[in-house]
Amino acid sequence: MKFVQSGDPVGEVVSLEMLRKQVRNADDSGVFTADDDALLAQYLAAAVEWVQDVCHTVLLTTEFTATGDDFCLSFKGYPNPEIVSISYVDELGAPGTITDYQIKNDRLVVANPPAVSSVTIVFTAGLGLTLVLPHGPNPSQAVAFPDPIIDPPDGEIQLPRDPEPEEAEHVEA
Repeated sequence: MKFVQSGDPVGEVVSLEMLRKQVRNADDSGVFTADDDALLAQYLAAAVEWVQDVCHTVLLTTEFTATGDDFCLSFKGYPNPEIVSISYVDELGAPGTITDYQIKNDRLVVANPPAVSSVTIVFTAGLGLTLVLPHGPNPSQAVAFPDPIIDPPDGEIQLPRDPEPEEAEHVEA
């Protein structure tokens, strides 16, 4: 099957504001310019593409379209896949859709597939991670969060946290 990205990624791996803080790139008065932002955005896009290529995965949830002449589709490198639609053209030229399918072991499984001449599968996939750039006393470690990071203009960056474990009730005998 041939894969093409058919939608824009949802979210951002690293915000431009966070990247600015990390590289501390500003003029002498501490102001970032549009030229700086454009260059940082290019660097960020190249870095995200490189990580995705090296790790063989998709970082942000993105829509893809796969086309081919059968229903054989592997989601390897496309984490957390969700099917949007499965359409086909049968051998007589009549269009149809598939609703009875499963994803097992990163593969599409269609129950009772019809004989087809072409198939189009639209799906979303991606880790959906937001990256926190390394900083602080141990800058060699970065952390990825599945939820967005809140970086308010006035105040500290609010990182997503794991929910606190529920405290067990103590019953005295």
